[in-house]
Amino acid sequence: MSLIYVVIASIFAAAVNYCLRKNSENQTSSQGYLSLYFLCSFAISFLLIEVNFKSFSFVMSFAGIAAGCLNFVMMNLFPYCLRQGPSGLSFAFQNSACIVPPVLLYLIFGSSFGFNLSLPAISGLCLIVLGLFISSWLQKGADNSHRSTFMKWCVLVILILFIQGIILTLFQWRCLLLTTHPESHTLIPWKCTLEEEAWFMPGFFLIPTLLQTSIFGLSEKRWFNINESILGITAGVLNGAAMFFLLIATKEANMNEKVILFPLFAVSVIFLCNLWGENRLP
Repeated sequence: MSLIYVVIASIFAAAVNYCLRKNSENQTSSQGYLSLYFLCSFAISFLLIEVNFKSFSFVMSFAGIAAGCLNFVMMNLFPYCLRQGPSGLSFAFQNSACIVPPVLLYLIFGSSFGFNLSLPAISGLCLIVLGLFISSWLQKGADNSHRSTFMKWCVLVILILFIQGIILTLFQWRCLLLTTHPESHTLIPWKCTLEEEAWFMPGFFLIPTLLQTSIFGLSEKRWFNINESILGITAGVLNGAAMFFLLIATKEANMNEKVILFPLFAVSVIFLCNLWGENRLP
């Protein structure tokens, strides 16, 4: 069932990426779009999950805030990235961050905590890296006359890949706080209940919402225009739904599914993004 949740999340995530691309094409500034994006994501998080204020968890909220701050940085880097290089390959790098959690969590916690790396899984991760390398090399040849712009794009997409990888790692790490393990670990210092886990998602969107709306209000001092309002609200709702299903998937995945969870998400999103990346959508 967790794999089905991942596919549903990927459909919403691909639609979010499409909204981001359209806004970057039509707006010189992304601040208004991102303000509505985070605000609606934060609002939808309370509609999709059952939040019990009596079970407020500082631990889960702080874990969500930490991941949310990284997401804030990544989302503010992305519009610059889209202006420097190809949108389809940029989103491919972001979603290929799925290679980070399986490797990182296996190296830190090992199979005793439910993380395993088989030879087929390692081969699949290597193929993703190889595919990114080949695609970037071909793009370099196409942009040979704009070498400086291409190098800026490379730095941005690699940075976005690692930020997204840490965010996804935190998604799975939070699940370790919900289960009891025969072994102790210094990176699992707390235990949380399922009711407390609901506070991760609001925490994830809280700080980005406050920061982004403040930046927009202080720097641009204008009202939202119609285009960024439609795209920002749509993307925010879809993003909240995508994260909701992705969090459920990480919580319900068994040992075998944990390895392929994010790779499946990445491949699905990349495939769907290619529909508009090849100009098949307006």
